[in-house]
Amino acid sequence: GGVVRSGEGIAPPMFLCGIGACPLDCGSTGLLAVVLAMVVGVYVIFFGLLFGAADAGGLDSAHEAMPCDGGLGACRTISCICGNVIPEGYVFMFTCLFLTSAVLVQRFSAMGHRHRPQHLCVKSVLVAGSLLLLLTAIFPERYDADGQLLSQSLEVLHLLGVMGSGTLLMFVPYGWFVVYWRTHREEVPLRSVAARSCLVCMALALGVSMQVFGSAVADAPTNLCAYQPDAASCEAFPALPDA
Repeated sequence: GGVVRSGEGIAPPMFLCGIGACPLDCGSTGLLAVVLAMVVGVYVIFFGLLFGAADAGGLDSAHEAMPCDGGLGACRTISCICGNVIPEGYVFMFTCLFLTSAVLVQRFSAMGHRHRPQHLCVKSVLVAGSLLLLLTAIFPERYDADGQLLSQSLEVLHLLGVMGSGTLLMFVPYGWFVVYWRTHREEVPLRSVAARSCLVCMALALGVSMQVFGSAVADAPTNLCAYQPDAASCEAFPALPDA
């Protein structure tokens, strides 16, 4: 038969010109609005920090023409920026991640074929990946006044949410789709597999680049210039002589 919908079976949805990159559930559940809010919010803030004044990032206003002295220069990730430089950003992240997790859990739990062990396993893994999003939403990446992580254990939970949810929610559906394509090639166009393969390759490239080049830089969200008496002392820090 043809490709069945999620309420009747567990076959992958095929929409958006046959590519299936945007399932119908994204519109019917409202998840598309959450995704759009995250994309618009993140990129508007990112380019605002990149091209705007440094004091927009919450750091030293003496370097208004140097965006790297703002949030982008202080942190490597959006989690660090929202947890330390722009605290209200974490309220935005928590709301979006919580709503995404709630919608995904609802839709994955509604998938059919509960009597098939392999489908039950897939559903359980996808629900677990959706719940892991809550760890990132609840536990921010926070640093103290000395630039040290407030808690290593909470940082582990934060990273578990980031990497665990990303791995389960991307690679498990991708593997499931490839297996389905191999058995239904007459129904599933090759371009749908190519589109998903490109997305997975880009995610892998991002992960590898973070591992390879991430150790070359370090987060420094502490505003040390706030403790200096003037701009000249700020420029000289940390090369100031010992008192």
